[in-house]
Amino acid sequence: MFSTFRIISILRCTRRKYGTERKSSTYYEILQVPNDATKKDIRLAFLKLSKKMHPDTSSKGDQASHDDFIKINEAYNVLSKDNSRQEYDSTLLYNNNPNKATFRPSNTTVHCNRDSAWYNLHIRNSGRKHKFSNNEYYRTANHSTKNPYNIVVLCVIIVVFSSMIQAVAFRSGSARRYKRLEEETEKNLKEYNVIRSEAIMLNRNDSIDVLINKLKINRKNEEIDEKR
Repeated sequence: MFSTFRIISILRCTRRKYGTERKSSTYYEILQVPNDATKKDIRLAFLKLSKKMHPDTSSKGDQASHDDFIKINEAYNVLSKDNSRQEYDSTLLYNNNPNKATFRPSNTTVHCNRDSAWYNLHIRNSGRKHKFSNNEYYRTANHSTKNPYNIVVLCVIIVVFSSMIQAVAFRSGSARRYKRLEEETEKNLKEYNVIRSEAIMLNRNDSIDVLINKLKINRKNEEIDEKR
């Protein structure tokens, strides 16, 4: 599907040529803006010039003002869109190349040479990369592009931080379990010493019965604690 600028360019290639071909103004010159103008600057220039050059308000003749008005609209339609603007900027570089193909008249019709910008992908791509690499418009348009390397680094940092949190939580849980085990051991040791002291004071038979009952009670308490 052709873009607006491509359709305009193809139509221009098939126009009839009268006399010597003269150099036409660029779309930037028509809108009176620099090559690195922003979309806002282009729109403001278009509104200003369209009011000034409108056939109903212009001081020029009807045909002259009409032609100027068409050029202004054509320039704005190309420069206001990113894709068509990049293609147009590439052709500007191509047209400034001394080795570029030229338009050759056949009878009275101008035909596009097959080595024009639309067929020469190398010229078009190199124009985007080299001529406009320092252009303020393209630096601003590509500034928001995210670097994949930064995303990978961020993911690694998140994974490492999460692993550290899990390790700290595990160590904290192990310390709590170890402390609880020590408390239970100390408690059982105290109960054993109490039972042993009571067994010495009681008769042998009585002490055995009391000891058995105490052990049963302690065993039940331990089973209850384990279920918790």
